[in-house]
Amino acid sequence: MKTRNVKTRSIVSEKTPDEEKTEDNHREFLIALYSSTQSEITRYRDREWATPGIFVTALGAIVGFIISSEQEARNLWFAFDAILILLALGNAFYTIYVHNRLTQQRNVRARLEYLFELHEIKVNKNDLVPFKVEPPQDNNFYSGWFNGFWSHILPFILLGIGLCCFGIWLLHRC
Repeated sequence: MKTRNVKTRSIVSEKTPDEEKTEDNHREFLIALYSSTQSEITRYRDREWATPGIFVTALGAIVGFIISSEQEARNLWFAFDAILILLALGNAFYTIYVHNRLTQQRNVRARLEYLFELHEIKVNKNDLVPFKVEPPQDNNFYSGWFNGFWSHILPFILLGIGLCCFGIWLLHRC
């Protein structure tokens, strides 16, 4: 239904209750989607840092066994070498997988922020802002996988390879 606004002399369309309910449901769905995306980002970011810890713990258990029972470790050197190499490969694969998923979720969040127009919100200096959203440059939502390579991926993979080499050296030195 359309009515005329007396002060501005413009036509204002009034929404029916069904349209308002549909719009509210749509808004709630988008907010739930944004919240879900944010929780996935947190989960993958935490997992990205937990993966090397789990790997180092497993490697520490193997090295502890090698040190405590040298004779059994010497007899099964091939099995221990295979386990150490598989641990290093598993660490590298899972670190890359988690970083890839984290990048995908961040790209989804950037699209949602653009859709919600969060970068256009004007806030007074006295208001508390829980986050700051930067506008995308040239509407480019894609954050590349290579962004965290030097700071996260490469150090974690090199840590895994180095520790596995230490474990293999320790096994053959015994």
